[in-house]
Amino acid sequence: MSRARAVWQRVPAPVVDIVLVALAAVDVRVVSMWEHTRPEMALAAAGWVALAFRRRFPLCVFLLTLPIALMQEVAFAVLVALFTLAERSRDRRLLVVCVVLAAVASSTPWPLAEADRTMTLVFFVYGLATSVAPVLFGQLLQAQRDLARRLVEVEEAREHERTLHAQAVLARERAQLAREMHDVVSH
Repeated sequence: MSRARAVWQRVPAPVVDIVLVALAAVDVRVVSMWEHTRPEMALAAAGWVALAFRRRFPLCVFLLTLPIALMQEVAFAVLVALFTLAERSRDRRLLVVCVVLAAVASSTPWPLAEADRTMTLVFFVYGLATSVAPVLFGQLLQAQRDLARRLVEVEEAREHERTLHAQAVLARERAQLAREMHDVVSH
């Protein structure tokens, strides 16, 4: 596991972003069940390009990828944007709102037509479950990083405590030696 993590950490961030943008583009082009108009494809392209800036502006990227969720039931770009937002944000209310927005966008019938309300509700619940997963993984990764940071801090504090203890022992030994020398010289 640590070997895989070491390999993953050596992959440059721009390479990961380029791969994610390409996967999002393929996702919209291949998975979609119908042809898209030029404005729809322009919105989708804005979402793909926005993924390249997901580390810097996670909320804006999520909002720019949201129109892709209108075009297909499960949009890869939206899930990546949700994951990044959850990984970077500590505001749980914002994350809940974003999950609901993604679920509503993915369950809204597109193109807007007469739709069966029961199926729309089923799609909403499915979209809600699908949107919660990347948020949970992002929060898990954030908690793991926080825990690792705290463990490093605890280890540094222990090392500092050991150093202080060693200095105190050395000071006691010096004081003991000074008393013994004083006793020897005074006799």
